[in-house]
Amino acid sequence: MVISTVPLVVTVPSSEEAPGSVNVPLRDIYILASKSEGFPLKLLEAASCGRVCISTKVGGADELIEDGIDGYFFDRNLNDLIAILKHIKENKNLQEKKVYLMRKKIEKNWTWEIVSTKW
Repeated sequence: MVISTVPLVVTVPSSEEAPGSVNVPLRDIYILASKSEGFPLKLLEAASCGRVCISTKVGGADELIEDGIDGYFFDRNLNDLIAILKHIKENKNLQEKKVYLMRKKIEKNWTWEIVSTKW
C-alpha cells in the first residue's frame, strides 16, 4: 500500500475585493463556516489536535476562540476568509503560538475531568 505524503491544499479563488488566490495546507487549519451551532465540538477537537481554527461566531465558538489571539472569527463571506487565510500563510511563526495558546486553554478549561464536573 502506498500512502500519499502530498499535503492537501485549499485554494481560495480571488474576488474583486480580495484579488489573488491563496493556497494554504489544509492539515494546518480548521474552518467552521456554520450559520448555526450549539457548542461546536468539532472546533474543540480540531483545536486540541493542533489546528489553527477559523470560525463564524456561532454557538459557543466564542467561549473557545479569542479572535486573533488563539484563533480567528470571520463574517461568513469569502473576502473575510481570504484575508484570514492570507494572514495565516504570511505569518506561519505566529500560528504556532496560537496553536500553543489554544492547547493550553483547552487543557485548563475543556478536559474531560473539568467538563464532567459541570454536568
